[in-house]
Amino acid sequence: MVLEDSSHNAAARLHTLFMRTLASASRTRGVLWRSSAPFAGPDWLDRAHVLLISTLGFGLLVALPLLLRRELRARPHE
Repeated sequence: MVLEDSSHNAAARLHTLFMRTLASASRTRGVLWRSSAPFAGPDWLDRAHVLLISTLGFGLLVALPLLLRRELRARPHE
């Protein structure tokens, strides 16, 4: 019973921390993350970096099945 109660308290604290983080993120600039050290450059460059990294990640995610399918076809069947 003590373990269940302590795990419930830990889950409740984690949920509270997560919700506070979301609330503080909504008050900051419109970027995907907020670092502890602010970016010294202009806002457009900060947003361009976020867009570039997000686009590359999405492109790799989409291309992975195609690359794996091509690799599977290239292997000789035993």
